[in-house]
Amino acid sequence: MLELDHCLPPVLVLGLALGAWSVLSARTAPAQGRMARGRRLFVVVLLAFSGGTALAAVCCPEYVVPSGLCAAGLLLAMLWEAPRPALKERQLLSD
Repeated sequence: MLELDHCLPPVLVLGLALGAWSVLSARTAPAQGRMARGRRLFVVVLLAFSGGTALAAVCCPEYVVPSGLCAAGLLLAMLWEAPRPALKERQLLSD
């Protein structure tokens, strides 16, 4: 039988990869629909991280800190302001 101690690290890595993909999709997608899907996926991943953190707090507390750090890192990545390209600003000022 598979123990929870062996399941949480791969789930944590999978959640981090899925969360990074959702942030990338929400930030760089050219279409509004893909951006919205990326944001929805991001919310689902954050909810999954919070559920996993609650489960880890009850069963195996050594995974609480990594799960919280991954969730906080994804949240920072989503909320971080991307720098605006200087070329577009110069074109707008010259018009």
